[in-house]
Amino acid sequence: MSPKKNVKLVPTGKKSVLPLEVKIEMLDRLRLGESFASISRSFNLNESTVRSIKKSENKIRSSVASTSLSAKIVRNPAIEKMEVALSLWIEDCNQKRVPLSGPMVREKAKRLYAYFKEIGGGECTDGGFQASEDTAAAERYPKEFANLVANGGYKPEQVFNADETSLFWKRLPTVLEEIAKQNIYF
Repeated sequence: MSPKKNVKLVPTGKKSVLPLEVKIEMLDRLRLGESFASISRSFNLNESTVRSIKKSENKIRSSVASTSLSAKIVRNPAIEKMEVALSLWIEDCNQKRVPLSGPMVREKAKRLYAYFKEIGGGECTDGGFQASEDTAAAERYPKEFANLVANGGYKPEQVFNADETSLFWKRLPTVLEEIAKQNIYF
């Protein structure tokens, strides 16, 4: 048998997650032409870390638009929505005195996650409205409206009085509220 090597296990540095603000600063400096090595030295990081941040530049810049700069990790929106819905479901079951178990909660969480993942986790785009927008007509309308008011002989009280439009609301009876609470579609 060969002799065993004396291997000293030296603990590596603790993994630290950089805030998005620092990553954006690195990416901006890279765009200005600064080298990977100089940036890694100034932030006391490995050069490979800076390169991996550069590799995921699009993902980082898009996540900055939806979260705060001080955030370190961007969470999946489907998971966040699932957590809120699961919390509401558990609270509802507790009020109805329905006994819950770990597997029941886990199964409900899986179904909610699949549902929110399928509908996209609530990410919205304005792509559906692009075909129907008419910016030229929208720009012309304020002038046309002013002409209508002036030529029609309307008073400002008639134009801007919301009391006459019947915009009233009435509170639903409590019976309907209870029925609406029972039919939660998650």
